Amino acid sequence: MPVKKNALNNERLKKLIEKYSYAPDFFDQNLIDQGSRNAYGDQLLHSACVAGDVDDINFLLSINADINSKGDKGYTPLHYAAEQGNICAVEALLKNGADAFIKNDDGESSYDLALMLNHQEILRMLASRQSF
Repeated sequence: MPVKKNALNNERLKKLIEKYSYAPDFFDQNLIDQGSRNAYGDQLLHSACVAGDVDDINFLLSINADINSKGDKGYTPLHYAAEQGNICAVEALLKNGADAFIKNDDGESSYDLALMLNHQEILRMLASRQSF
């Protein structure tokens, strides 16, 4: 008998919790949908973007993680990916509809963070999405 999709998701989520041990318990789809957050206010997608793990990012997006959720300091997943200089993570987020215009609590966009850190390829990717 084939394993149900939800059971596969739960197993994958459990593995992500182990991987991002500072995150709260996201053991099922309902917790992801309800927007569970860690002590810093970040969701599991934020953690995956800090790590730059595109497989984890795509999995979380496939189960409807909030791509534009603001977490710690008003950072979205795209803020974290741009700040870390992770081109593949930024590309995955933009392809899935991440809003490149959102500003964090300091009034900085993802573009601003990439500019401060001189992430040239990310600047090019984000510039095509923004008007300055």
